Amino acid sequence: MKKVLAIDDEKQNLIFIKGTLKHYAPEIEFIGALEGKSGLKMAEKELPDAILLDIMMPIMDGYEVCKELKSNPKTKNIPVIMLSGVKKDTESRVKGLDAGADAFLSKPIDPPELAAQVNVMLRIKAAEDILRDENKNLEELVEIRTKQMLENELKFRTIVENSEGVIFLLDTNGVFLMAEGKKRAEINVEEGDLVGKSAFEIYRDNPEVIKSIRLALKGEMSSCLVEVKGLTFDIWFSPHYDGDKSCIGVIGMAVDITEMKVAEKRTREALEKAQESDRLKSAFLSSMSHELRTPLNAIIGFSEILNGNLELDEINEMSSIINNNGTSLLEMVENIFDITLIESGEVTVVREEFLFSDFLEEIYIEIKEEAAKLNKKHLNIILPFISENEKFKVYTDHRKLKQILLNLFKNALKFTEEGNVELIIEHETTNDGDEHLKFDIIDTGIGIEPDKFDFIFEAFRQADDTKLRKYGGAGIGLSVAKKLCELIDGKLWAVSNINSGSIFSFKIPCSNKAISKPKNAPIDLELLKQSLGGNLVLIAEDDISSYLLLKYLLKMVNIKTVWAKNGTEAYEFCVTVPSIKLVLMDLRMPDMTGYEATRKIKTKFPMLPIIAQTVQALYGEREKAILVGCDDFVTKPINKEKLYNLLVEHLT
Repeated sequence: MKKVLAIDDEKQNLIFIKGTLKHYAPEIEFIGALEGKSGLKMAEKELPDAILLDIMMPIMDGYEVCKELKSNPKTKNIPVIMLSGVKKDTESRVKGLDAGADAFLSKPIDPPELAAQVNVMLRIKAAEDILRDENKNLEELVEIRTKQMLENELKFRTIVENSEGVIFLLDTNGVFLMAEGKKRAEINVEEGDLVGKSAFEIYRDNPEVIKSIRLALKGEMSSCLVEVKGLTFDIWFSPHYDGDKSCIGVIGMAVDITEMKVAEKRTREALEKAQESDRLKSAFLSSMSHELRTPLNAIIGFSEILNGNLELDEINEMSSIINNNGTSLLEMVENIFDITLIESGEVTVVREEFLFSDFLEEIYIEIKEEAAKLNKKHLNIILPFISENEKFKVYTDHRKLKQILLNLFKNALKFTEEGNVELIIEHETTNDGDEHLKFDIIDTGIGIEPDKFDFIFEAFRQADDTKLRKYGGAGIGLSVAKKLCELIDGKLWAVSNINSGSIFSFKIPCSNKAISKPKNAPIDLELLKQSLGGNLVLIAEDDISSYLLLKYLLKMVNIKTVWAKNGTEAYEFCVTVPSIKLVLMDLRMPDMTGYEATRKIKTKFPMLPIIAQTVQALYGEREKAILVGCDDFVTKPINKEKLYNLLVEHLT
């Protein structure tokens, strides 16, 4: 098992690093040290495969620790990743490299990036260890061969035939006299055995090999890289002398360094990605600072002016400005909350039936108000006429559909100075009777360059994300629109030509033919008592208030309950009380978590239904609960209807 040592005087940083490695690289053993001297001792004792080293530490900082590590023969080959608290500190990075650091990560650290960087360092060390071993073997074998070639040929062949590399001999004409090793076939550009063939002919298209052989024949050691059959070899050439010190050929070794080259490439890519991430974060912070300060400047400034003696029309104008800027600020904050909630899986879809014509009238009012605020005199807003054809009912999430439309329309208004911004709506019905609404928002604005389409729907990204860009905004609206569209089973896409406008389109299902009962159908407690009454349910919950709530909800339908305060008690109840028909399992409990308890219970009682319940329905938690054996999932605060429906599903 690979070991990683983290040296950091902040305990929470060690906990964060340990948790990240446990999640992304569970095969890695984590070791932690809270200061430099103990870290040095631990490094010499444990000989980890990589070291994460904080720069800023008391008594002995990261630079001193790194110098000690690199000067110690036992630890000098262990790759060191320095952790810096400053994003762009060239002086610190140069100082760290001088001290011997192999890589840098800046705080706050992105967990996937940390895991990726550690894995890269582990792969590089593994490749370097192999290379060092092979080079060491080469030195020993070359010495043996030059001194005892004639006497110990059989022993030498036994060694080289089992070598991971390829050891070879050439005569003065460059003809292979011997080529042994597990990869001797791989270094041959042609088919067949190397022995008897001319290296000058085989590698005629590689001038570096030809040059290295000739240098070795002149008495100089040399090396070069050769790519053959998708592999990369580091080939070393040395003059081969007889007893009279005359050069009688070339002896050499080829080592497969493909894995090391791949690791180097990944390191470069990771570095480029980190640099791009730094640039994007800087651009985002600059953008957010501007987008927050601009409306706040107007709000604070005009609020102070209002304290003076002003005419009524001046007060009205300033109040309007304050209100507009406050609204803009609120919209931005709400968009940030929306994208955060969507990413965390906290957003729920609330479908309802509503009249489409009423919805359009509501949308048109807000679109016209938004256009009026921008005061673009050379811009025409074209909205479809609401006819009798729109007097139909739509079944979808009213709020999310409205937000998608407004976000796309605001985007079109922002990037269009003159011409038109037009909305086209189509009501489609497939041969199967499924109904869809298709919306096209067409503008004559600046358009989008083809290479920008990959990220315009990413959060906090814009086609122009430089600090001097012309158009403002935090780069959230399109991302929110796309994610909301997907939440209501729709699809959003865009086409555009630079300097000639864009078309943002989306399509959503709107039919209500699948509705089997009203959304808020009243609960019939008497029927529930008849179907659920008499069952015994185990409530595994460490919070007494949450337990009492569940107890009373179940008591309302005549369900009996027992209470386990942790996972250990839950398992013991299941073993000792065979009449338990279902378990309501809190996932976050002391002693033994709900995950562990579920896994243990399901191993012994695979048919016993377990419904997970937790405060935080974060992304991935639902999947994790199902993976350990839970049959279903309910979030807190507990929805009574949802709970009763799950009980009916699993108890009847």
